[in-house]
Amino acid sequence: MKGYARSTVWHFLHDAAEGLQHLHDHGIVHGDLKGNNILVSDNIAKLADFGLSIIASREEVPGSGDEGALGAFRWKAPECLMGARPTFASDIYSFGMCIIEVVTGKFPWGNSIPDEAVIHNVTQEKLIPARPEVFSDAEWDLVTRMCSFDPELRMNAGAVVNCADYFAKNA
Repeated sequence: MKGYARSTVWHFLHDAAEGLQHLHDHGIVHGDLKGNNILVSDNIAKLADFGLSIIASREEVPGSGDEGALGAFRWKAPECLMGARPTFASDIYSFGMCIIEVVTGKFPWGNSIPDEAVIHNVTQEKLIPARPEVFSDAEWDLVTRMCSFDPELRMNAGAVVNCADYFAKNA
């Protein structure tokens, strides 16, 4: 989102986080969050591409195997890269990667690292991308709390909405 004021970028992220919270409040896991699936129109950001979305309570999830991660490794939670079905917590991780992408204008992990290295870094080394210089301490703390290796330690969508709102108002 180059060319936008920092507060506007966080306003868009707040809108998208509200959309994610709405999905989660209705028992829906998006399953494919990435920057290309956050669309802006009339100064409002909305989530798009619900092709991999699931109802959280369903036992059987079509397309939740390896094919669900194709092309989106840089945004996927570690547990999904290791074959687990998408969850609310994995959506939060992916949204944390979206924050990196939207704030920096670059894909998580950049373009020069092959997907295999990203998968290794996330699943084996338990790493997230290095902190970009453009992030404040508080903004990066949000990303790290969203992208904990342990899904149980990740924030919920409501907490992300509150933080994004704060950054939108105080950027």
